[in-house]
Amino acid sequence: LWGLGNKFKQVKKSYSEANKLLGDLIKVEERAAELSFPLSVVEFLQGHIGIPHGGFPEPFRTK
Repeated sequence: LWGLGNKFKQVKKSYSEANKLLGDLIKVEERAAELSFPLSVVEFLQGHIGIPHGGFPEPFRTK
């Protein structure tokens, strides 16, 4: 089994203990409405910096 799924109760207990020790410092943030990438990433995906060996994977070619 991958991940911590089989240890969920232990993880939940540890999370609760850490939260109490740290004074409710552990927060869950809302997901951003928009995701932005650095210009270098955008330019790379547009093919301005070069093309990776074997080309771009399918999701990048069609979207």
